[in-house]
Parts: sequence; C-alpha cells; structure tokens
Amino acid sequence: MTEKKSQTIRLVYGICLSVLTVVMAALFIVQIWSIFRSAEKSPYTVELVSKKFSQISLPFYLWAAAVVAGGVLSYAFPETEQKPKALVDVRKTLTRLKGRLPENDEGMVELNKESLVRKVVWGACAALCVVSVVISLVYLLDTDYVAQFKTAFYQTHTEAEKFIKIFPWIFASLCVCAGASIYQSYSLKKELTLTKKLVAESAKRGEKPAEKEKKTTVWEKLSAKLAFLGSEKSKTYIRIGLAVAGVGLFVFGIFNGGMADVLTKAINICTQCIGLG
Repeated sequence: MTEKKSQTIRLVYGICLSVLTVVMAALFIVQIWSIFRSAEKSPYTVELVSKKFSQISLPFYLWAAAVVAGGVLSYAFPETEQKPKALVDVRKTLTRLKGRLPENDEGMVELNKESLVRKVVWGACAALCVVSVVISLVYLLDTDYVAQFKTAFYQTHTEAEKFIKIFPWIFASLCVCAGASIYQSYSLKKELTLTKKLVAESAKRGEKPAEKEKKTTVWEKLSAKLAFLGSEKSKTYIRIGLAVAGVGLFVFGIFNGGMADVLTKAINICTQCIGLG
C-alpha cells in the first residue's frame, strides 16, 4: 500500500476517533448532570449510578474498540518518518511580496478588500467576546440572584442556573473565535496566492515597484507591541497569569461556599455510592 493511502486511512481514523471521543464525553457529562440534579435525597447510590452509566455502555464499548483499533492500525500502517517542514510566516511573506507591486496595481484593490474583511471578522469576534464576558459577570457577581426555573433543584442550586444561562454565550464565543481563526488562515492563503500571481504578471510586463515611503500603520504598531506574545518571556508571563487566576478562582470558590459544596458531594459519593466508611 502506498504512503498516500496509509495517510488517508490514518486521517479518516483520527477524525472518527475524535468524533467518538467528543460524543462519549458529552454523554458522560449529561449522565453526571442527570445524577446531580436527581430529585432523590441521596442521588449518589449504586443503583442510580449503575443505571445511568449502563445507558451509555454501548457508545463506551464502541469508543474502547476504536481505541484498540488505533493500536492495530498503527502496527499495520506505520507512519514513515518525515522531515519537519519549516514554518512560514504568511504575513511577512505577504508584506515582502506586496512591496514588489506598483501602488497603482489593479489587484491591490482585491488584496486590500481581503485584509479589510479579516479585520471586520475579528472585530465582530471581539465584540461578541466582550458581550459574553459582560453577561457572564452580571450573572456570576449577582449575590442576590433568585432562581427563575421553577424546579426544586434550581431553587436550591442557583449556581447551576447561572451556568446554564451563560454557557450559550461562552460556547458561541468559542465557536466564533475558532471560525475566525479558520477563516483567517484561509484568507491569508488566498491573498498570498493572489499576490504571487500579481507579482508574476507585473514582472512579465516589466513593471518596477515605485519607491514607497515607509509608513507605519496603526495595525503595524499594534502588531509590533504584541510581537512579544510569541517569545519565551511572554509564555512565562502567561503561565504566571494563569496560575494567579487559578489561585484567585480557588479563593473565590472558598469564600462563595463552593468548596463546602464540593466536599459534601465528595463525602456523599464515597459513603453512598462507592461504599467507603
């Protein structure tokens, strides 16, 4: 079998396993949530937990079989070692190639349009993220919040109702950011292909780029200020920031009574479900 067919098989398997993993994780979360919001006084019983998990036993066995199949495929179709491809900075390549084009080139209009669309997409993405953060903070910081879902579970677990209300906004923001990132990658490749074509046509016509005065745009200044984000020093700052944020959330949970709730549920699981003690 050729290497190309082997790569195709591995790609299809990877996609199928990823989908199964996401589905299995979603089913597991749903069952845990159904146990948690059970109307029984002691929901963490062996009978209830066994019943809920037995309902997703078939997808679990399919997922486990897929994992085992991955080991068989890796043995049957081993991946050949390939030299790692050099990373190409598409933005720098675009800037360099655009410098070879005359300022009055007709193709520059389409190139500028592509760049403008990317900025609009990221602007809309940033606006949605800001709205999501504001809405989430409104719910999370409301200490006098009263449950609106008329069920006994939500009346005693207002945090769960808050999470349900902010989750769609968080999920939408993540999806939009992922979509914007994918579109940016596609748009940059499209613009790079068009720029190479325009440069080749300009060279055939014997046109020479006019001397351009070096101007620093607002976006270039912002990019220069944010260039440190890719350095090792910035990664250290990000790690420190995440650690501080994690500690802050732990402290917030302690003072909010979340730690006591988790401890109570852990004790109930150990004593009622697992049978310790």
